[in-house]
Amino acid sequence: MRERCAAWDKDPVFGNLMKINPEALKRVVPCGGDCQEPDLGLSNSDRQVLIDEVQIVIHTAATVRFVEPLHIALAVNTRATLLMIQLAKEMSHLESFVHVSTAYSNCVVEHPRAVG
Repeated sequence: MRERCAAWDKDPVFGNLMKINPEALKRVVPCGGDCQEPDLGLSNSDRQVLIDEVQIVIHTAATVRFVEPLHIALAVNTRATLLMIQLAKEMSHLESFVHVSTAYSNCVVEHPRAVG
């Protein structure tokens, strides 16, 4: 996980941020978890760091496999979101909680084309 994050400063997605504040990504600390596990699969130490230090939560975890068994889709897309909101309510420095839903996400296509 840390290896993936280490390359972010060279990713064009973060280009503008790096120009404005080259140190910004040093504040991002990855922590492992699993949306299907109790308490989001977070270790006690990671959970406490989140509660004590996080100011902004951007929750984008989801499964977008439309053939996913219903119990998995519910666990990841619904239950995990509820658990994340409950965790965010414990965060002493929380300023913003952003939830990105996949329910109606799509790109705008001016000229639809047939697939297949």
